[in-house]
Amino acid sequence: SVCLESCGTGQWMNMDCGVTLPYICTKPAVVFNENNVPSGCPTQTEYFPGDEIFAPSWPQATGPAQCEYQLMVHNNTDKVEVELVFLESNKCCDTLSFIDGLFGSTLIRSFSGYLGYTSVKVQSTSDTMRMRWNATSGDNVRGFHVKVNAIST
Repeated sequence: SVCLESCGTGQWMNMDCGVTLPYICTKPAVVFNENNVPSGCPTQTEYFPGDEIFAPSWPQATGPAQCEYQLMVHNNTDKVEVELVFLESNKCCDTLSFIDGLFGSTLIRSFSGYLGYTSVKVQSTSDTMRMRWNATSGDNVRGFHVKVNAIST
């Protein structure tokens, strides 16, 4: 059986009534800007320092989406740094991954689950990086918000 419980944010969530949990989970209330992003992957694929990237449909639930973003710096001696400002994804099936360079498959770091507002930084080893949003579910989660920066070497 499934029951509904009211969360501290005033939103509802489904809980399995037959499961006993040894703890109580809460998420802090989060206020989002009204920067509504269209659904689906963006037509823009290249991003530079100063750009901010939001998940498809931000701040609404993203739904399934597989988007790739190319992150670059203007000076080829600099490195790309991305600041993960917010993350809310389904731990089971949604990931935000950072891959070194425009080609290849060297994974720098991958995130899933709920981090909320945070300030996690990810840095490339070169002047380019790819970011991949792989949301096979995207249900009831807002996705991500990142800022692109350059690190002088």
